[in-house]
Amino acid sequence: MVVIRSVRFLYVQKNHGAKNWNIKLSTNIEHICQIKKASLEGIRFRDRKLHGLTIRLDGLYDIIVQLEEKRVLSNGKDIIMLKQIENRRSIRKYLNKKVEQEKLIQVLESARLAPSGSNTQPWVFIVVESGEIKEKLSMADHQQKWMMTAPVFIVCVADIRCRISEDINVRLDENSPEPELKQIIRDTAIAIEHILLEAEHLGLATCWTAWFEQNAVRPILNIPEDKYVCGIITLGYGDEMPKNRPRKKLEEMVRYEKW
Repeated sequence: MVVIRSVRFLYVQKNHGAKNWNIKLSTNIEHICQIKKASLEGIRFRDRKLHGLTIRLDGLYDIIVQLEEKRVLSNGKDIIMLKQIENRRSIRKYLNKKVEQEKLIQVLESARLAPSGSNTQPWVFIVVESGEIKEKLSMADHQQKWMMTAPVFIVCVADIRCRISEDINVRLDENSPEPELKQIIRDTAIAIEHILLEAEHLGLATCWTAWFEQNAVRPILNIPEDKYVCGIITLGYGDEMPKNRPRKKLEEMVRYEKW
């Protein structure tokens, strides 16, 4: 059962004492599904449930609150994200359909909200829709011609300058020894996964590609040599549904207290 898909609110107030959010409705409600204003009055969400919300400033006071699609099981327990994680696939064939700007911004917003070590936020995202540039990127990315069926590429770049000052000369590639490179790749990978999952939530498809060398990709987009491209994400509406890939059982990968 889908409870709520999307609602527009006028503002959100934080109640510091009660450690929850009071969400007050405006009269402007987007009916993504059948919603009655009265049924949402006085809704409150505890802090630990905020992973189900995306809050984005739109103007000075207008804030959009996107609620996760909620599926209710017969036993009354909720599944918010696990099903979407399970359904996500790497898609290599896309419909000839443009990605709406609103959805693209929401996907990028999910990446912006990703956690990072010491809150360094090393990522930069380059949105590519030009057919000429996409073709150059796909050729640099091991000549994967299927990528051209996707209407949008998101090139995900890690910036080491959040950890190394500008006055230190750095040139990054696959063999760079800097320990900070590992840190920025780690953090940017978290943001990339946010992109994949938010796209799935919005009915979009993705594939994280990285079959390239830095020297082949960076010149196409004028990316400086002290930046590291972690991946090129294809984004669009999928035109295939691959079968489930095998996954290890939980007991094969989980340890308790020690190895």
